[in-house]
Amino acid sequence: MDWTPLLSTLTGAVIGITATLIADRNRWRREEARHALEVRREIYTEYVSALKAAGEEIRAVALGDHMSESARDAAVREAVRGTGIYTASERLWLVGPPQVVEAGNEAFHRLRAATPMPGEWPSAPPTTRP
Repeated sequence: MDWTPLLSTLTGAVIGITATLIADRNRWRREEARHALEVRREIYTEYVSALKAAGEEIRAVALGDHMSESARDAAVREAVRGTGIYTASERLWLVGPPQVVEAGNEAFHRLRAATPMPGEWPSAPPTTRP
């Protein structure tokens, strides 16, 4: 009995199956990378939007008319909590590479540093230029 046709068929089947497995694996990797990029982009956008909203809320409180310094401080804390910045920053820490997390933390800490501490609020809101 001649084994050549059988071995040729078996070799062709192994090569075909291997090629299919490699192609499927490469496709899966591309899809996973695309999905990871979409998730990161969504989280980055959420974080930047929350950071901007927190800054706008702090500005609104600073320009607003509050009866006392403690009321102003409470309004700032509540405004920042309402923006979802803390949740967004935790999501950023989970998926972002170290340099992105570091930049996000830096932006958040700069925003906090720009917010007056109790006792530092001006006695009257700043006037706007015409």
